[in-house]
Amino acid sequence: MKRLFGALLIIFLLAGCAQEEAKPEKSVPMPSAIALNFENAKQMDNLKVVSGAWAIKGGRLLATGQGLAVLNNFVVTDSTTSVSITGSAGIAFRATSPQNLMLVAADMKKSVVYLYSIVEGKRQLLAKSAYNLTDAVHKLTVDVNGASVRAYVDDDNVIDFGNAVKRKGRVGLWIAGDAEFDDLSAENI
Repeated sequence: MKRLFGALLIIFLLAGCAQEEAKPEKSVPMPSAIALNFENAKQMDNLKVVSGAWAIKGGRLLATGQGLAVLNNFVVTDSTTSVSITGSAGIAFRATSPQNLMLVAADMKKSVVYLYSIVEGKRQLLAKSAYNLTDAVHKLTVDVNGASVRAYVDDDNVIDFGNAVKRKGRVGLWIAGDAEFDDLSAENI
C-alpha cells in the first residue's frame, strides 16, 4: 500500500511539474530561428499576448499598458534575441509562465537597463547598468547561454551576468507603458 501511495505521489508531482514547463502552442515543428519585421498584421499570429494591448500598425508592433507577449512555438534554453525598441520595454526569456521568467528591461525615463529574475510573481533585481537611453530607437539584444546572460543596447555591452537559472522557456517582449517594437529576431543557440 505504501509503495502504491508513493508511486501515485511521484506521478502526481511529475504531472504538476510538466504543467509548468513551457511547450509550443501547437504540434508544429519548432523553428531554430524567428524573424519578424511587423510589416504584416498576420505576424501577430506568431505572438501569444499574455497581457497589455498589442497591435501591428505602420510596420511596427505597438504596445500599451503593463504587458507581455511571447513567441508561439519557440521554446529554448539558450538564445540570442534582438529587437528595436522605442519606449520602456524589454525582452523576456526562459519564461515558463507570466509569473516565472527572466527579463532584461530598458527604462527610458531613468536611462537604466535592468536584469530581473521573476519567480512566482516576485521580481528580484540581478543586475543593472546606467546607459544614456533617449526617446530614439534603440536596439536591445539579449544573449543567453547556460548561466550567462549578456545584454546589449545599440551593440554596447551593458550587462554581463554569470549566475542565471538554466531552464527551457519562451522568449517574448515586455512593456511598461507605451512602446514600439520592430525587427524582432530570436535564434536558438
